[in-house]
Amino acid sequence: MQSYLTVKVKITQIREKVSYMPNFEEHFGISAITGLVAYVAAKKQAGGEPVTAGEAIGVAILSGAAGALPDAIEPPTSPKHRKFFHSTASLGILIAANRKLATESHASDTKALFAALSVAYAMHLLADSGTSAGLPLY
Repeated sequence: MQSYLTVKVKITQIREKVSYMPNFEEHFGISAITGLVAYVAAKKQAGGEPVTAGEAIGVAILSGAAGALPDAIEPPTSPKHRKFFHSTASLGILIAANRKLATESHASDTKALFAALSVAYAMHLLADSGTSAGLPLY
């Protein structure tokens, strides 16, 4: 049977892991990868041309930048730096914009790129939502 102290130490260790605030490199890397995957999937679904190496590199860089954007707008000076651009409301606006764009007649590349950048931005919010500070509603 575990002692009270052992259980308390384990809970503290879990809290420390959960309250960890991702840094620029982590946001950029996660967003670059997920944005590229979203772009390839969206182009394939639309029946577009295969993605070239140059296109993939460009989308990955733009996606990484989109994923770093919330912290560029609201710099991470403390865990409480999150305002509108780190909120669930900003995520809702991105979802609505994607739904609107999907109904309009734009090139599949444009739709795929916007989807990729939106997914990349959302990945930043997802990573931050797991911290003790979480995300504000708006």
